[in-house]
Amino acid sequence: MSALAQDTGGSATVAARSVRYAVTPLVLAAVLLALYGYISVQPLDLIEQRSLNVEYLLSRTAKHLVLTAIVTTLILSVAIPVGVLLTRSWAGRISAPLLAAANIGQAVPSLGLIASIRSARSCSYESERPQ
Repeated sequence: MSALAQDTGGSATVAARSVRYAVTPLVLAAVLLALYGYISVQPLDLIEQRSLNVEYLLSRTAKHLVLTAIVTTLILSVAIPVGVLLTRSWAGRISAPLLAAANIGQAVPSLGLIASIRSARSCSYESERPQ
């Protein structure tokens, strides 16, 4: 295969990936807009009206973004220096335990989800059992 044919195939893959990266957020935005349009014409009770209005949703979204930015900054301010220190030759003995702890930390949210699902299932089974 010639170098020109390889370049064409590679650029086609890159172009397809770029289109996919551009289309996914647009599809998500269209779905969210359709959902908002659907919810806005539905009759809502008082609690739903308070929690599904534009001002409330925008204020909660802003709070969420601020908290996310703060946590991201904190995580990066700890993770980058620790990662740099672990690459040093003198840190060879402590890098393995720290990486193991970090891997456990990455698994904890998944374990929490599994425990929550298990707990919810056991509660629903107990309520369905005849007495």
